[in-house]
Amino acid sequence: LGHPAHAFSLRIQEEFVRRHSINCDCRLVKCGVREPESCRYGSGLNPCGCCTICLQGPNEPCGGPQGINGKCGTGLTCVKSDPNDINSSGNCKAVINGK
Repeated sequence: LGHPAHAFSLRIQEEFVRRHSINCDCRLVKCGVREPESCRYGSGLNPCGCCTICLQGPNEPCGGPQGINGKCGTGLTCVKSDPNDINSSGNCKAVINGK
């Protein structure tokens, strides 16, 4: 972060994310009834942080802007089509040797 151009680039990225983030008001969101025990790969919160959802299983979609395509369950990781793009989508794959 020592180089001024890098710091400027980070500020631009932060502003972009702030302006294009999912705008959620949990008071207006209606969550489906979901029992975490019924989720085969575990449960977590939706991208807004308002509702409990089931996590994705092997070969299911994940990632995307603000994680809109879902998060991977226990023992899985999101392998994105472009690992350098935080908004990239991917598919859940098994974690092998901690990677």
